[in-house]
Amino acid sequence: MSSSSVSHALSGPAYIEQEELLAILHARRRGERSIKLQILDVRDDDYTGGERMGGCVELMETREKEEIIFDFFSSLYFRQMAVAKLPGAINVPSEDWRDEERVVALAESLKEHDMIVLHCMLSQVRGPFCSARLMAHFSCAVGEDGGDAAGTERNQSSGRNDGEETLPASESGKERRRKQGVPQVLVLRGGFQGWYARYREEIGMVEPCE
Repeated sequence: MSSSSVSHALSGPAYIEQEELLAILHARRRGERSIKLQILDVRDDDYTGGERMGGCVELMETREKEEIIFDFFSSLYFRQMAVAKLPGAINVPSEDWRDEERVVALAESLKEHDMIVLHCMLSQVRGPFCSARLMAHFSCAVGEDGGDAAGTERNQSSGRNDGEETLPASESGKERRRKQGVPQVLVLRGGFQGWYARYREEIGMVEPCE
């Protein structure tokens, strides 16, 4: 990994826009040669069932009928999101990313990929945190990390965000990996909530959780 990549990891996560990921997934569905991609869904209780996500409809006498109807459909919508995922995504809950051995094993299993895209529900906290953990491992693996990777992890876990970068993922993925010897690690802008809102009706862009 180049020194500029380490600097990028320290300054904040690199994001991939929803439209860029959509184009990659469409190419894969058409059977075109594409980058070797893995999507990691790092949602926790808001994945598969979402017991804490939708809540229940409380029929309180003091509430208006319209408010009750709105809450019902809002709850249903979030529960539908909780049992859906991006195509081919693997769920690795963010809680697991605090276990160093698990992170190392995961990184080793993904090192031959061109691109790794992570997301949580909104991609504001958990997604960037897990991205930093993965980037820290790859930085150490190529011996250009020094003490920086640990600093990156501390910044992300404390919620600090000194900046962010959006990269032309579809154009630079293979070239980036070829030069650095590690996968490109990106966070999906808007998270699964943003993706689901835009593409849930598009064939093949959302699938049921396993």
